[in-house]
Amino acid sequence: MISSPPDVPEEAGEPAGPQKALFAKSLSTRFRESWKRFASSRPGQRFQDRYSYRKSLRRKRARRLVRSSWLRKFDLARIFYLGGGIILICLSAVGGWLPVLGWGTVFLGLGMIAGEFRPAARFMDWAEKRGRKAFRPVWHLYLLLPRWLQFVLPLLIALGTFALMVMVFRATFAGG
Repeated sequence: MISSPPDVPEEAGEPAGPQKALFAKSLSTRFRESWKRFASSRPGQRFQDRYSYRKSLRRKRARRLVRSSWLRKFDLARIFYLGGGIILICLSAVGGWLPVLGWGTVFLGLGMIAGEFRPAARFMDWAEKRGRKAFRPVWHLYLLLPRWLQFVLPLLIALGTFALMVMVFRATFAGG
């Protein structure tokens, strides 16, 4: 484990100590590290590992920043993760007819919630294991297709779904 150097007084305006590490890393670096940590976990355990990691971060942050017990429960990052996940799930109802935008955003929102809520983490691990088992044969067939067809097939499915929804919309609301 690599330890951080001791706190050294910084130039005026720059944060010192633990806050410097937060500002020193770019968003892409933090995302890359988070993804590596997530991908290195065992399938079927990834979301619970992420939940445990985020919980430990919350505890460290609460001990370091706030001594008051009522402020310790108010965690802005947790509120953003939970709120953002709920908003994504609700907005995916609008784009639910598109193959990726509908279900893709539902699982992205559930993944955000799973980092903050243990039952959601357990559900996502359960869904990952079942999804891998169910879609493995389809994925192997997809990989056997030529490269150009691997690119065109999802586009055709999305366009076909869009065309179907336009026809349903016209049939439902046309004529008046």
